[in-house]
Amino acid sequence: MFTYLIFLMLVLLISTIKGPVPDLYTVSLAAGTYLGLLGWIVIQNRLFNRTLYRAKDKILFLVNCELISYLFFLYLFLGIPKINLFVETQSTLCALVLYFVGLFTFHYSSSRTEATKHLLLLLPFTLPLLIYTLISDTLTLFGVSLDNLPVYQLILLSLFFAVSLIILLPPILVRCWRCVPMEQSPLHNNLEALCAKAKFRHGGMKIWTVLNLNPTAAIVGIIPRLRYVMFTRALLNHLSPECVEAVLAHEIGHSAYHHLLKFPFILLGMAIATMLFESFVGSGITQALSLMGASPTVALIMVFVPYALILVLYVRFVFGYFSRLFERQADLYGLSLGIPSSTLIQAFEEVSHAAGGIRDVPSWHHYSIGQRIEFLQKVTNNESLINKHHRRVWRALCTYCFFLIIGLFFLSAPAFPQTQPWKTFNEIGASIESQFTQWITWPFK
Repeated sequence: MFTYLIFLMLVLLISTIKGPVPDLYTVSLAAGTYLGLLGWIVIQNRLFNRTLYRAKDKILFLVNCELISYLFFLYLFLGIPKINLFVETQSTLCALVLYFVGLFTFHYSSSRTEATKHLLLLLPFTLPLLIYTLISDTLTLFGVSLDNLPVYQLILLSLFFAVSLIILLPPILVRCWRCVPMEQSPLHNNLEALCAKAKFRHGGMKIWTVLNLNPTAAIVGIIPRLRYVMFTRALLNHLSPECVEAVLAHEIGHSAYHHLLKFPFILLGMAIATMLFESFVGSGITQALSLMGASPTVALIMVFVPYALILVLYVRFVFGYFSRLFERQADLYGLSLGIPSSTLIQAFEEVSHAAGGIRDVPSWHHYSIGQRIEFLQKVTNNESLINKHHRRVWRALCTYCFFLIIGLFFLSAPAFPQTQPWKTFNEIGASIESQFTQWITWPFK
């Protein structure tokens, strides 16, 4: 799912491109090209029909790349028709509708019963930017632009917005993901007993019907009354009761270590990295493009591509690194609840088997199941590895905070030009910007 969230983020990034104003011919060309793409998606499914079940993820990855390429071409070269009201919201909605219709076409042409489930899985994650653009467009009507706010005010507003979403989004997720209450049973009673042992309060245990075919579980929410435990039918049907308890212990571990709060904090660094890029090298790239005599289209490409790379590389390497650390930390939490490591390992083996033998399939955000089993086996023979891993997580978070604070100092420095230490950061930033501008514009002078 994390991979497809990256695609969704790219869609939202593309929606910010301010392309040309289309005429009737251009709109017709865009519509015809899109219909042709939908037809090609259906043909791909027919061509790979015999291997679709085994290769569906690879074909879905390809379809995502095709849709991203089309949207990039559309927004950059053709443009989309818009009325002069709530412009950002229109642009975002248009990109999302075209993207989701493409995904629906793919799923519907291969399995009609599953066509809407992948869309429902992604849909809630579109709400934050839709709400943000709606707020931005509303403020624009009153002559207020978020782009003109000082950086530190924008960061504080973004933090408030993110925390609000973390608190309020779980009930929306449960509804969109068609979660239903878990039936009363001996297993349900044992799971509740485990929650009581861990002093973990929640708003209910749910069956996660959107992902019924995937053996997985999750916890969403940080406020006890708005925090939900979710299991899929596949997990409950294929795992033994003891292993289901081990899976729950893992999910409780995410809550116990506050990973749901740390993830948005980690993603904040992506916004900081983007702002630093704009601050240090943005003007240099603009000057280089001007000296090159680049067309507006080439200029848009040269500006868009670095931001897309920052998004993909940051999520893949920084967010992915912390995600793997947090997953391993959650794996260890079951041991503190008295669950034997053999049971945790057996749970992984059963999940791997239920998912179609994915034991050694690499995962950039979770480690492979085989790697997680191997780590638990090492912990069984050497319990000191538990505290060693916790210290590793702590050091990684401290290092991240250090660089985040440095970045914030650079971004807020223009607001305090004569005050130390911001004055020093201003001078360093100006020096970096000047040297980069000289380097990138030198060939064109």
